[in-house]
Amino acid sequence: MATQHPIWTLTKKIDTPQNISAVLDTNETALVSYIDGKDIFTLTNQRILLSDSQGLFGSEHTLYVLPVSKIEAYSLQQANLQKNTLTIDTWNDQYIFKLDHSIDPNELLKLLAQAMAR
Repeated sequence: MATQHPIWTLTKKIDTPQNISAVLDTNETALVSYIDGKDIFTLTNQRILLSDSQGLFGSEHTLYVLPVSKIEAYSLQQANLQKNTLTIDTWNDQYIFKLDHSIDPNELLKLLAQAMAR
């Protein structure tokens, strides 16, 4: 049975933060970054990086790394213009991202497809 990770709610597109750019490989390019409160979702041409900040001031950080080569399937559920949910499945994990109405789901799907095609 797949492990379901916490549900992330991506609220706004942002420039890729320096702490994320600092961990990118020389052949890796950040395609898009989104914020979820204190947490950051970044899609690169090779990986999905999830920076999870905890504590009142975000003093503790965990960086989850999901290589796009490990993604077996993904789906976008659209209930209406306000509710979009992206689900990404690997062999043993499931990641769920709720997308705020300000995020273009088609742009995210296009970038994800581009990253997976490499």
